[in-house]
Amino acid sequence: MRKALVSMVAGLMALSVLAGCGGKAAQDGGQGGGDAGQETKEIVLFNLKVEIDQALKNLAADFEKEKGIRVQVKSCGGGCDYGAQLRAEMQTGREPDIFVMEGPSALEIWGHKVADLSNEPWVAHVNPNLLGLKQDGKIVGFPVAIEGYGLIYNKSILDKVGIDPDSIRTYADLEAAFKAIDARKDELGLDAVVSYTLKETWVSGNHTFNIYLAARDNPDQFTDDFLAGKVDVTKDPIARDYARLVKLLIDYSDKDMLESLDYNAQVAAFGTGKTAFLHQGNWVYPNLKDLNVTFDMGIVPLALNDSQYASYIPVGVPSYYVVNKDSKYVNEAKEFLNYIAMTERGHRYMIEEAFMVPAFKNVKLEPKDPLAKAIMKYNAEGRTLTWQFGKYSADNFGMQVIAPITAQFAKDGDVEKFLAAIDRAAKEYAASKGRN
Repeated sequence: MRKALVSMVAGLMALSVLAGCGGKAAQDGGQGGGDAGQETKEIVLFNLKVEIDQALKNLAADFEKEKGIRVQVKSCGGGCDYGAQLRAEMQTGREPDIFVMEGPSALEIWGHKVADLSNEPWVAHVNPNLLGLKQDGKIVGFPVAIEGYGLIYNKSILDKVGIDPDSIRTYADLEAAFKAIDARKDELGLDAVVSYTLKETWVSGNHTFNIYLAARDNPDQFTDDFLAGKVDVTKDPIARDYARLVKLLIDYSDKDMLESLDYNAQVAAFGTGKTAFLHQGNWVYPNLKDLNVTFDMGIVPLALNDSQYASYIPVGVPSYYVVNKDSKYVNEAKEFLNYIAMTERGHRYMIEEAFMVPAFKNVKLEPKDPLAKAIMKYNAEGRTLTWQFGKYSADNFGMQVIAPITAQFAKDGDVEKFLAAIDRAAKEYAASKGRN
């Protein structure tokens, strides 16, 4: 849910996010011509991931040159609430032709707007388990990318302390690494061990909390039960593991900055060598590249206990493009999506310009950035967790409910109060949805 120091990795609907978010909204569209005196067809793409804004506009310009169809890119990021802004865009009289959904929960809001994409050429090149946005059995979402997140590390710092990142697979491993680095913090010139933020509520409310939901057997069933108010969080041992992990992140962060550190500053602290770890995902690479980062990096898991799942990282499709079925340019919108997935130019855009990990098997280009490579390695090893927060993100449950509970925990450190608040919030959510 991030460009020009902006963010991930993930959000839609009433979610500010994801994904990755940060920086200010970019509202200008791509430039384009068309023959003098001849009206050019124009589709509007309302984009969530501001970090790919310029890359999208460059792609749009080439698409127009080849196809004669203009694509105006509008990007929402940082302090922009994508869900609220999307509603505003839908009321302007010029609805976007392509917009973003983060997951199935968004269909509760925008399901009446989506076009059927089941017969599009790109569908055949996507692993079926990545075709997660469906309605009435029809594919309605184009997977923007695969993303993963965890704790990004500065390998040069870990090397100086004698820590092998590949050895971090349990909570005990992670805690030991944090303590070892903290003991030499001044010598290493660090402000904190980890760059974490409570200001960007999508980080704590969606990405961190997802570890609690997903790092277990049958995460889909557990999350469904949790959101139905059927789980007693106060008696769940994994909930206590989760509280311990959150406390670790808080204790080894810059506590004075936790509630004021925005995405830009969070990434900059890591990118300028002031922290050893960064709680984010592979979407930050363009931001780090803008900072001229030269150190090696990778990703270690947000390990909450000693189970096998502690050594996994969440990997999934954070967002989908959907086509507005009420657009007069439905076919042109579909053509642009095929241009991304089915052409060499589109592949270069995804890999070399937007620094994405594509969801499409026909892409032969190899990503060069180390974070994308790390995601691919975890994926190849089968060490991946599901993205469960998409089940509640449209309702802002993570950002408006779980994140404030986490912020309070950062202040008082009361585990019992923390777990009871989460338990109560889940039951209130279930009641609001008529699920209990």
